Amino acid sequence: MTPAAAQLHNRRDGKPASAEGGQRDPAYAASPRILRFPENRHGSQDTGASHAHGRRRSRILLVGLLILGIVLVAGLHLSRPLIADQLAQRLPAQWVRSASQATLDSLDKDWLQPTALPLTRQDAIRAHFAAMRAPSEGAPAYRLLFRRGDLAGARAFALPGGELVVTDEIVNLAQDDREVLALLAHLLGKLQQQRRLEAAIRDAMLPVLTAVYLQDEQRGSQALARRFIDWPGSSGANMAADRYALAMLRANAIEPVWLASMLQRIDSQKTLSRPGLPGILTAEPVIQQRIDLILRDGA
Repeated sequence: MTPAAAQLHNRRDGKPASAEGGQRDPAYAASPRILRFPENRHGSQDTGASHAHGRRRSRILLVGLLILGIVLVAGLHLSRPLIADQLAQRLPAQWVRSASQATLDSLDKDWLQPTALPLTRQDAIRAHFAAMRAPSEGAPAYRLLFRRGDLAGARAFALPGGELVVTDEIVNLAQDDREVLALLAHLLGKLQQQRRLEAAIRDAMLPVLTAVYLQDEQRGSQALARRFIDWPGSSGANMAADRYALAMLRANAIEPVWLASMLQRIDSQKTLSRPGLPGILTAEPVIQQRIDLILRDGA
């Protein structure tokens, strides 16, 4: 075999061709080494750089997912009031009534007692309030109920199902029926605005949404009832209800001072209530600011 033929044979066999005396071809020595694996897979000596690039891509993906999660959580948090408002308008009325009745049953069992007011006294208050004209924004349907506050003392609250509950202690504390009527107008304002329902939905967003999806009235009502009884109210909700009450009092030629005086009497009694009351029966810590606003706006 001639030298040229031997060189060609070596190249076909994948062996390095030598220029002279068996020396390594410089072009071959400088070429990259490629490893061939079964099933046409390839590898090279530059795998370290590929692994580093892969790790960088994984870190970027992880950071991106983390940022996306934060944005979604923040968006849900910011949209909760809007979602709660929409759900409050669209929840089946029977769910709200069931939750309110469950709340009242729990309060009757643990904290309230049957009223001791004479039936004639109850009927007179109901008749006087029913005869009052609603403000321009209208009035929701309601049921006026009386209970003895016992350890809770002088308390009044509204449940989203339509119940306005007043304790005997409130009625006995009032010096004039116009004070009772003014307080009932405030409770009707709370019912009109449904802040307790919205607060309950915000706090129980996932259980309520799940119940809506499954059309599970029992689950939805139980989730709402637990929040109805625990929510103590808010200054904003009380002031909004006060504005509704003032409009209703004006529509019936009743001076706003009667609401202010009733609140003042309730405030004087708040230290007599027992610690550990559920939120719905707790006394508002600051009433004087509301009284000042009522007297200013009613002047």
